Amino acid sequence: MDFTIGPRIGETRKRAGVALEELAKRARVPVSALLALEGGKAADVSTAAVARMARVLDVDVADWAEEPEHASEPSLFFRQTGVPDFFDADRVSVVEALREARSVAVLDGLLGRRYLRSEFSPAEVGPVPFEQGYELARRVRQALGTPSEPLGSIGEIIEDRFGVPVLASRLEAAHVVALTAKERGSSHAAVVVNSRLPENVRVHLAHELAHVLFDEPRQDIDLWVDLEQDSAEETSRIEQRAKAFAAELLIPRRGLIDVFGLAHERAGARSSLEESKELARRVGEHFRTPPELTTNHLVNNMYIAQELRDEVWQSIRIASVRAPARGKMIHRRLQEALSAGLVTQMRARELLGLSARDPLPPELTPEL
Repeated sequence: MDFTIGPRIGETRKRAGVALEELAKRARVPVSALLALEGGKAADVSTAAVARMARVLDVDVADWAEEPEHASEPSLFFRQTGVPDFFDADRVSVVEALREARSVAVLDGLLGRRYLRSEFSPAEVGPVPFEQGYELARRVRQALGTPSEPLGSIGEIIEDRFGVPVLASRLEAAHVVALTAKERGSSHAAVVVNSRLPENVRVHLAHELAHVLFDEPRQDIDLWVDLEQDSAEETSRIEQRAKAFAAELLIPRRGLIDVFGLAHERAGARSSLEESKELARRVGEHFRTPPELTTNHLVNNMYIAQELRDEVWQSIRIASVRAPARGKMIHRRLQEALSAGLVTQMRARELLGLSARDPLPPELTPEL
């Protein structure tokens, strides 16, 4: 439970002219706990009890949640050039993503959710971006409690372990595979994946997680755009770090050693094209990663010789992996909050950006 709403409960109670003892009795909350809560201190008060207080005072619990000021329209910038159609055609996707991120933050505060994202903070790109990317990925792996195992759905990890909405949107800019939008001065962030490009989504999402956790917004709302094609000359230092982060997050060196042995022990395989192909295939199937990323990471970790890189990745085939469909993060959180009585149907519409006359999505109504 987020007890920072306590003082706002006190303000509401006083405006309503309800005595502390009366509210405590009607909401079935100890007077001492309510007194501590209104003083901004931790107290043994459940979210259900807070919902009872809101009903007694005839307010919506969500009105007590703090919503930082934010720009109504994102001011966008691009890490790379060559995307002239994005501003007009796809701005709405960014606006929608950030609106959902704000609504999810309100609901998570009411539900008392805490995420691993709070354990990380933005970091300047170091002198050797790819090495820093590897190290940051190992830190994230450690926090997840999976230092070497293949990861499950990256989208679910970003949403459920880091609290950041992941949205699929059919972007008009077909060369943009994914983007991350972040607000300066708040913890709001969202990831958008281009649904026109269904391949390698695990890689794109792992890449975006690096932007979410480690890149600092420098204006009101910043945007990191990842293109379908880029070259070494065009790749910025931020991109170098994010690419290395994604590779190490998906194929951790510790996991390579545990399952496939040390690189120097496979020196003979590095001189054989067929053995290198077989190794890349096995690694890709084990960690559920596409051929190019798999091969590049094995070359960088000295499992495969540099001169065999192109021939290896172009010749192997690894079955693509698609995560099962799941409801939008905002809908899942609203369902929890509605079931717990923490928000009203009207407040749910507001958080979804709907008018008072718009029906709630069907997946929310069965729980009402």
